[in-house]
Amino acid sequence: MMSGPIQSHISILNAHARRGDVKGATKVLVMMKMDYDLGNIHAKPDVQTYTILINAWSKWGDQNAPIESERILKEMNNCYEIGALQKRPNGVTYKT
Repeated sequence: MMSGPIQSHISILNAHARRGDVKGATKVLVMMKMDYDLGNIHAKPDVQTYTILINAWSKWGDQNAPIESERILKEMNNCYEIGALQKRPNGVTYKT
């Protein structure tokens, strides 16, 4: 049984992140969360999806990027603490 987001979600999120399209990457993550909340267990964001979004922020170069990256990291930690995220942020997340 597959856990976490399906590969197409990750691919689309990654495509936006590689282009530095933070708005597109954010939109994909929001859609994943909504889809998961509507019952699609394969759309559940995981550490990889959040890390990809942080990566998109790092490429955007906006002055608010560090603040937004920290907000996402806090969200990840909160999700882990309440059980909505199976793993906590890892070394790759912090390095990004």
